[in-house]
Order: sequence, then structure tokens, then C-alpha cells
Amino acid sequence: MSYTNPYGQWNGVYGSSSSMVAPLPMTPSVIDKPIVLTMLLNPDPLNATVIVPNGQVYYQITTNQSLAGYTEVKDGQQNRIGLIEWASHPPHVQVRTVLSRRRVGSWLVLSRDGTARGMELAGQTFRWAPDHTHINLFTAGSGRTRLLARVARVQNTVTLEVGEEGHTERTS
Repeated sequence: MSYTNPYGQWNGVYGSSSSMVAPLPMTPSVIDKPIVLTMLLNPDPLNATVIVPNGQVYYQITTNQSLAGYTEVKDGQQNRIGLIEWASHPPHVQVRTVLSRRRVGSWLVLSRDGTARGMELAGQTFRWAPDHTHINLFTAGSGRTRLLARVARVQNTVTLEVGEEGHTERTS
């Protein structure tokens, strides 16, 4: 089995090759007061810089020869906060203080009907689901489903709109 860049076939429109193809069970609402993070692809999401509206670097994502088989995520102060191990089969992911090392497939679980991916983070359950122009992040589990964030790709950038409810300030 081969494990490659999950964004490699994303051309801004979801094709049948994606495991995340399906209509949303609900129409997402507009995100109130979004914080927009922009991912500048260099040349792809595995080598990118994520900036906030004032141009400050929020995250740096690198996949390079010095750490072959791994994608490293650093914060704006160059502290390593995440690591994806492509070299292990199956791939693994970890996020400092939030997610211990685990198989990517057991963290981003494809729904039975193939319409979304579930994710648990810091004791909360979320769901990623696409529509025709975005990949949307919703709350999951009991209670009212709420749109927290959405991802869109335009040319050589990816934007992430995060609503107030979906955003927590990083602390030093």
C-alpha cells in the first residue's frame, strides 16, 4: 500500500479520486467574524508557510531531505509542534501537548458512507466534510452541529477561515 501527499490530487474541485466526496448533510452557514489564515504553498501543502492577516508567520510546514520521510510543523517561533511520519507504514501523526503519536487513519476516520472524516482532538469530536468549494469543519457528537472552519484552495494558496468558536489563542 502506498502513502502519499493527501492533497496531491486536489485541484480546487473535488473529483471522484478523493475519499471525501459527497454532499453535505446540511448547508453550512456563514462563519461570523472569521480569522483567515493563508497557506502559501511552496510548492505544495507539505512545504508551506501559514500566515495571519498581518503577514506574521503562524506555522511553517516543511518536508525536506534532512528529515526524509517526515513533515514537520513549527510555530511562528520555530518550535516543533507537529510531525507527520510518512516513512512509517501506515503513516503516523502527533501534535505536541494535544495528540500523542498515532496512525493517521485512526485519527482521521472515514465515515461508513464515505461522506466525511471524523477526528477527535483534546477530548472533542469533529467532522471534516466537503462541499463544492470548501472542506468544512463541524462539531460532531451530541447537540447542534456548528460550522467552525472551512478550507478553500485558490491557485497557489489555501485559506482557512476559522470562526471565533473554533479559534483558541496560543499561549506561550
